[in-house]
Amino acid sequence: MKTIDTILGPFRVWDSDHLGQVLQSGAFWDAQLLPFLDSADPTGWAIDIGASVGFLTRYLLSRYQGVIAVEANPRTFPLLATNIQVPTALLVHGVAYDRPARFEQAPDDHLGWPSSPPDLCPNVSSIAFVRSFSPLAPLQGVVLDDYLDELQVVPRITLVKVDAQGCDLRALRGLRRTLRRDRPLVVFEFEQAASSWHGDDWDDYEQFFRREGYTIRRVRDDLWDYVATPRTPDEGQIAVYD
Repeated sequence: MKTIDTILGPFRVWDSDHLGQVLQSGAFWDAQLLPFLDSADPTGWAIDIGASVGFLTRYLLSRYQGVIAVEANPRTFPLLATNIQVPTALLVHGVAYDRPARFEQAPDDHLGWPSSPPDLCPNVSSIAFVRSFSPLAPLQGVVLDDYLDELQVVPRITLVKVDAQGCDLRALRGLRRTLRRDRPLVVFEFEQAASSWHGDDWDDYEQFFRREGYTIRRVRDDLWDYVATPRTPDEGQIAVYD
């Protein structure tokens, strides 16, 4: 591990990870999302699912009243905890999902490259996790609606950013009560292969957002990033997909 300088200050990162290389170059990670990360109501809180080392978490903390940052990778979570040390950040270690299942790391042949050792892994931020039916599986699923209900004061959520390596829809299903209550803007990613590991395809994403009263559109034609916007009452019940 090493400390690098970024446009948001110093960060602890993995030695050879792609994310650290991008941040060290002075670039903003996932810059195509910036207009949307900035567009939600700043008087509420944001949820950052797939926080990695916390670069976007730190940015969101500068825009919103607080951030709930969720990171599944047990090797990366300590870096997130080192990089984000403010009382308005709540850090959650686990796989954001729609049920409290058990999980293990996806095998290397799923990922397409070796994931170990972590200091030599080419893209630690893209390590994925899949369900396991072993009670000894190392990771716990976290239903974020239940997590929020257990807080002493439940914050109003105005932005949800999801980049969860195929678990995106499962994470959002675990936030259904929050989506219905607070109507946040949702920025998410659809990865076809990784989503299939959880039994989801693009039709499932469309149906979910249609039922929840959201309109979705693609951020850019060459990327699998999407933005879901809550429909207003005068837009009726038919979603529009760009």
